[in-house]
Amino acid sequence: MEEKEQELQFPCEYPIKIMGKVSEDFEAAVGKILKKHGGEDIFTVVSRKESAKGTYLSITVTFVAQGREDVDAIYRDLSLCEHVVMTM
Repeated sequence: MEEKEQELQFPCEYPIKIMGKVSEDFEAAVGKILKKHGGEDIFTVVSRKESAKGTYLSITVTFVAQGREDVDAIYRDLSLCEHVVMTM
């Protein structure tokens, strides 16, 4: 992991996959967090995919991270959200 972090050159495009149960609450919560960190101005939705049984939804977004602090802050807020099951 440390080697990969050392390879990052900021600013850079950084993808984040966010997973949660399919619900309006999940999407609204993720939207609120992304808006807090720059909203539509810096985030681009790359994909949205439901699980085979339609229980879970993964949303992949990319953004231009100016530094490690940007990445850490977004992951921190997403991990504190009760609707988010996992981030990668």
